[in-house]
Amino acid sequence: ASKLTGDGHNGTLYIESGKFKVEDGQVKEGIVIFDMARIEVSDLTGDSKESLEGHLKSGDFFNVEEHPKAILNISGISTEDSQASLQATLTMNGEAVDYNIPVQLVEADVPGNVKGKAIGNVKGLAIQGKFDMDRTKHNIVYRSKTFDDKLDWFIKDDVSLSFSVLGIPGIK
Repeated sequence: ASKLTGDGHNGTLYIESGKFKVEDGQVKEGIVIFDMARIEVSDLTGDSKESLEGHLKSGDFFNVEEHPKAILNISGISTEDSQASLQATLTMNGEAVDYNIPVQLVEADVPGNVKGKAIGNVKGLAIQGKFDMDRTKHNIVYRSKTFDDKLDWFIKDDVSLSFSVLGIPGIK
């Protein structure tokens, strides 16, 4: 996220769990659950880091006490002009918003082992993407110019999110 001046912060949202249904190499549906209590600011240290993380978890932003999880429900992937887009609904801070997220899908080697079993030459599906989330649609309006034009400084409504996940086949 960033201020209108360009200053901003970077961080990580942790995935608690997720699963995808893949048929013929295409994602048909899926769900990803984020643990909002694990918001981590990556560009600060010490007291500044702890202070911002606490503020992000407060009612001014993600209201983690009332909404400890964010959920991305995936309904499929479409392709237009050779660009794949993930159709998904992100429920964050109690508000569900539909997104079409540009993604790259690549078959990839799955490293290591799964559930204690060596997996050898197993292939998975790497999904990478980046999109702008309008935080105000998720009822996160703190210091938004859209909602209060009399402030000294503002935080942009659009927050850039990027992700990279590796889906691995289920092992029984």
